[in-house]
Amino acid sequence: MINIRKHLETLDIEVSEIDNIIDIIRKYGEFAKLIKGEPADVVDEDDKKIGVTEIGLCHYLGLRHRTANAIVLTKEGKVLLQLRAPGRKYELFLSIFGGHLKAGQEYEEAMRDELRQELHLDDLPKGILTEIGKESYEVIGDKNVEFRKLYTHKITDAEYRQVEDRIDIIENKKRKLVEKHGIEQAKKFFSEWLKSDERRDQGLGEVWGYYGVNPKDITNADHETISVKDDDYKNIELHYLIISDVILGPNFKGFFTPDLLDRIVNEFSKI
Repeated sequence: MINIRKHLETLDIEVSEIDNIIDIIRKYGEFAKLIKGEPADVVDEDDKKIGVTEIGLCHYLGLRHRTANAIVLTKEGKVLLQLRAPGRKYELFLSIFGGHLKAGQEYEEAMRDELRQELHLDDLPKGILTEIGKESYEVIGDKNVEFRKLYTHKITDAEYRQVEDRIDIIENKKRKLVEKHGIEQAKKFFSEWLKSDERRDQGLGEVWGYYGVNPKDITNADHETISVKDDDYKNIELHYLIISDVILGPNFKGFFTPDLLDRIVNEFSKI
C-alpha cells in the first residue's frame, strides 16, 4: 500500500488536479471515510518499515503499524484517564493516552506529540517519559494489528495546570449546553464542539473528559459483560469505573477500552 497523494504525483497528472482528485475520492470513493490525510508506516513482523499508507486503510485492511501509549501520572500519584469522545473507536470508554505513529515518526516523538494534543498542552510535554514495554498486538478477529510501545509520563505542575484549565473549559461548556438545550441535545452539540476543536489541530478534540484516579481503584475495578459495538457487538467482560459527568449523568459506567486499558489491568492482576 502507498500514500495516495505520492502515488498521484508519480503519474502524468497536473499538480493542480491532484487535490481535486483526492477530494473526489473522499466524497464518493468506497473508502472515503478511511482517508484522513494521515499517512502511517506499514511494518513487518520485525517492526521494519515496508511501506506507507493511510492509517484508516491500515485499520480496515489489517496492516501492521505502530502506536505509542502512556500512563499519565500526577504529582499526587494518581493516574489521569480520558473518556474518549464520540466518533472515535470505543467512544465514551475510559482509556490512557496515545495513538498511532505518523509516517517517519519515532515512538517517543509520536508519544510526546500525542500527549501535547490529548492533554491540550501549549508545547510538547517536558515531564519524565519512561518506556516500560513493547508488544506486538495481533488478536484473531481484530484488524487493528500493531506494534505498541507503552510509557509512563510524570506530568509537570505547569502541564497539569493546563489540563485543569482545559477541564474547566469543557465542563463549563457542558453546563451551558445543558442549561440551553437540555441533556439529550447537549450531547450532540458538545460532540460538535469537540469536532470543531479537532479541525483546528488534529487530536485536540478527542477527549470528552479527564479523570484523576487512584491506581488501586483501577486495578480493583468492578467488571461486567457488555456488548461492544466496535467489536461487532461481541459480549466482552470489561472493567469499569463509575464517573460523574454533567451530560452523561452522576453514575455513568466508564468501561475500559478492551484493547488497551482493560488488557493492562488484566495483565497486572496476573502478577
